[in-house]
Amino acid sequence: MFLLTSCEKETVQVSNSTSAEPVTSMTGVSELVIFHVSHLDRLTGERTGFVIDRNGQLKTYQLNAAESAKLPSNGTWLEEEVAWLFTTAKTRAHQIGEDDMVEYYNKIRAAATGEYSERFDNSTENTVHSYHAFTASRHTVGSGNCEPGSCSNEATTITSTMYVSHLLRMEGGAQQVNKQESAIEIVDWLNGLMIEAGL
Repeated sequence: MFLLTSCEKETVQVSNSTSAEPVTSMTGVSELVIFHVSHLDRLTGERTGFVIDRNGQLKTYQLNAAESAKLPSNGTWLEEEVAWLFTTAKTRAHQIGEDDMVEYYNKIRAAATGEYSERFDNSTENTVHSYHAFTASRHTVGSGNCEPGSCSNEATTITSTMYVSHLLRMEGGAQQVNKQESAIEIVDWLNGLMIEAGL
């Protein structure tokens, strides 16, 4: 939280980290984690799943209920929360080639604009399987500084990175589909990777 006195001036600048133009290489991609697949047991609160980082590493994790509760329940993640999940995923289960990473990274922008089906809650299923793709944006906040009795025009800037977790599909205990074709293609690819990795 930033508290500004009456003589301070604040400017906020937001820039997208996820490229609006197709990339040809993962070099320079800013997102630490690109894709996230989660399996949440609603009875125990425990969660298993995997993340795929910008280097194509598929890493699995297993969280107890207290650890699982640390993950954001909405679509906005702090950079520190993404980093925590990344470091918690310790077992490297699969390596994905750069060509595939580039192809499916380039589908995220379109998938993020998809329309969703109505959500259906299935009380007979305890596990919720969810598929997500991350985009990141940098938020820069700048302000002038005030000394007692005078104001300074010297700028103070604070830059942070925020992630948005875009739902691609939910299955099991909660069901919802992102109907955008790119989202469907990413989910099919992620399911194929799970088979390849023996997950």
